[in-house]
Amino acid sequence: MSYNQSNDQRYFNLHLEGFANLYDARMVTPKPGQSFEPFLQVRATFLQGKAEDAQPVFVDLKVTGKTAKKIIEKFQSEIADRDKKVNAVLKAGDLRFTASSPGQGQEVRVFTSARLLSIKYLKVDGQQVNLEQFNDAGAQATAGGSYQPQAQQANPAAANANLPDSVTLDPEAPDFKQRKAELKAAGYSWNRDQGAWVAPQSRQAPENQAAPAQGDVVRLDKGQPDFAARKAELKSQGYRWDRDQQAWVRPAA
Repeated sequence: MSYNQSNDQRYFNLHLEGFANLYDARMVTPKPGQSFEPFLQVRATFLQGKAEDAQPVFVDLKVTGKTAKKIIEKFQSEIADRDKKVNAVLKAGDLRFTASSPGQGQEVRVFTSARLLSIKYLKVDGQQVNLEQFNDAGAQATAGGSYQPQAQQANPAAANANLPDSVTLDPEAPDFKQRKAELKAAGYSWNRDQGAWVAPQSRQAPENQAAPAQGDVVRLDKGQPDFAARKAELKSQGYRWDRDQQAWVRPAA
């Protein structure tokens, strides 16, 4: 289709739609010298790729959809609580990419933002939410009540996905520092044993972690940035290099 002056007022709308994990819902207010109106913002970790190895895409969302705003406001405390998991299928638009102004010796970071238009699916702390109650008619029917969990139905595979258990970063990648910062903001922590960043739900409390069995065999990758530190740690724990197994072995007691 060709365009001419008669339709110069048309807009090209690029939408982002997919499954995401929500966190850090908050009101953004202007600082001294700024003149924008306060707005509701939520951070979303969209997932893409195979469910067993999905990669996170971090997007800051300004909540502009009328119904979406009601939903985020209703569950703002749950979204902000890192001990609770909030999953959603979102539709966002007006994507923008903003580059930071790095200081000397720093790398340029690119931040992605968009406007949250609608929420098509929501699961709060293991319970699927009936979103119809947030429509005008549904809101009148449930006014004054708590949110209504919806009976579990067959959902697409993406709706059952969670944050990927672990994410491996390439230290040589140009966006390494940015992705590392985003993972830390999402609650990931570095796991030396796996050589990867591990999602919050994958972590266990120290008292629940099984103690390493005697006679353990550990293989290290010399290409990992923490190779020297891990080698020293193993030696301090009594591990010895075994040429036959090409691994570090801790003798059984």
